[in-house]
Amino acid sequence: MQTIVRRREEGDIWRLCSSVETKVTTAQTDGRYAITEQVVTPASSPPVHVHDEPEAIYVLNGEVVLEVDGATTIAGPGTFAFVPAGAAHTYRVRYGTARMLVVTS
Repeated sequence: MQTIVRRREEGDIWRLCSSVETKVTTAQTDGRYAITEQVVTPASSPPVHVHDEPEAIYVLNGEVVLEVDGATTIAGPGTFAFVPAGAAHTYRVRYGTARMLVVTS
């Protein structure tokens, strides 16, 4: 494994009603985890879905409504959420934009 340092707005970026900036990939961490920084809008809310791996979400700014297995919570700046593998989940932005770090494996 090698050292990787990425500053804001460095890394692969893709957009579809949001901006997703890859900070590190699973290939770069020997399959351990990947981290993306996501700037999301109300239009980028995904449908309820399930992953085979856990997912961690840390809200940097804005507010999102997180739904995990039917339970909802309002997540503002500084909120951390761990979504276990197999849990049905989604989010929606309450207003404007929200910025989140998302860790997957």
